[in-house]
Amino acid sequence: MFFSANGSVRKRPRQASDSPSQIPDPHVQGDWGCHPMHDTMVHFSGCGVCHAYLNHLAEAEHEPSFQNAVKVRDRLRDAYFHDGVSEGRRRQRDDDDYVYQDRERYRKERNDALEAISRYRIESHDSREELQMVTEHLRASQAESDRLRQSIEVLNRENEELANKLQAKQAISHHFVESPPPSLKLEICPAPPLVLLKNEAPSVPEPSRVPTSYAAVASSGASPTAYTTSASGQRVVHLPTRSNNSAPSPKLSATPVPPARTSFPNNPKTIRQLHALMTAAHQPGNEAALSRVKVLCSEAHATPREQKTELQRVLLSTWRNPTPGGGVPPSIVTSTPPLRTPVRPGGHSPSTIKMNPRVDDPVEVWYEYLCTHQASWPRGVRRDARNKPILADLKASRTVARLRPEADPAGNTAPRAEFMACVVDLFSTPGAYQNRIETTNFKVAPATTIRPYRGPAAIAVEDVVRHLADCGITFDAATKELEPWAQNYRTSMPS
Repeated sequence: MFFSANGSVRKRPRQASDSPSQIPDPHVQGDWGCHPMHDTMVHFSGCGVCHAYLNHLAEAEHEPSFQNAVKVRDRLRDAYFHDGVSEGRRRQRDDDDYVYQDRERYRKERNDALEAISRYRIESHDSREELQMVTEHLRASQAESDRLRQSIEVLNRENEELANKLQAKQAISHHFVESPPPSLKLEICPAPPLVLLKNEAPSVPEPSRVPTSYAAVASSGASPTAYTTSASGQRVVHLPTRSNNSAPSPKLSATPVPPARTSFPNNPKTIRQLHALMTAAHQPGNEAALSRVKVLCSEAHATPREQKTELQRVLLSTWRNPTPGGGVPPSIVTSTPPLRTPVRPGGHSPSTIKMNPRVDDPVEVWYEYLCTHQASWPRGVRRDARNKPILADLKASRTVARLRPEADPAGNTAPRAEFMACVVDLFSTPGAYQNRIETTNFKVAPATTIRPYRGPAAIAVEDVVRHLADCGITFDAATKELEPWAQNYRTSMPS
């Protein structure tokens, strides 16, 4: 029996070797073997019993009972065969499950590997682009660093040249100041022959407070009264008397007129009151107002820059340089040569004290002032290796100070603060000023004319840009001066 192609079971055809004619001769003794036709173990030769048994089976082959026995045997064999086939199929299914699971696992691992390869390729491409971008940024930063280094070297050379010129001017001015004055001719009235004052400063009025009558007498040709200072600090004042043989001294025909006193506030609260106090201080003989202004100046100089009030800034920028009409005539200030005074411990000598510059004074005047007085250092101005201001930053600081709104007489500082905030925000970003000009189509004036801001009260960045363009602030000035100053200004602001 065997399985056909369609799965049916049919008997195996009997071969010619299975016929009885091929049964071995029983008289020939041989080994045991399986008879192919009857499927039994017999001697193929040499055994009479086995030969008789085979003949007996051959004779009973056509009997019904024998055929039934053969069918029962075939059914048992078929059952064993089918059981074997079922067991084989079951084991094949188990093997197929294992193979399917392995196949799915290998397929999943292959897909994961392909996805990882694709992801790594994308990451590699992105990394190359990022590396290229970082390399370009690094090269740009190196170029910018080289450019800034060259600019710093140029600024340092300019500062050194300017400092050398200022030192040369100061040396010349100190030479004239330190030399003893030739003569100060004053004759007021007859005096004793000799007055000796030791270790005492002479009571000589300050140049800014010399009365007009004294100036007139000093310009006349009367007999001299010499003021000298020795190395030990002693001062001798010679007041010669008029003898009988000497010519009579000239008499003064003009009588000093007492100055008119002006009332002034002792503690000014507004800029208008401060100007009234300074005007009163410049009137000859008004010692109280002058002393009060000096006290206020000392307090302003001692106050740190971040804590200075608007009144203190106005005082430091306008004192000794009042507006016409309330000031001291230049002839009184400059007609009398200065006298040397010993330097106070921890202070400045009179020859090194600089007058407070005005808002519209040149940058060189502010540079010379800050080299001596560094207590009121402007924000955003860097220092060089010699602790002196960098000229480009100082120029930008003074430009913005002249561009901002004027001081409010009522003391309102909000407009100036808003203007400064807009300027710092504008120039802290490189190229922002040029981008605003191009976006708004503003025209930069061909000539630079610095003037205070008089735009809307609610100050916006566009208003500041329009004002700067009208004043002629160029892109080159914004790049080289205003942008570095604004960045330093923002860095130095308290967080």
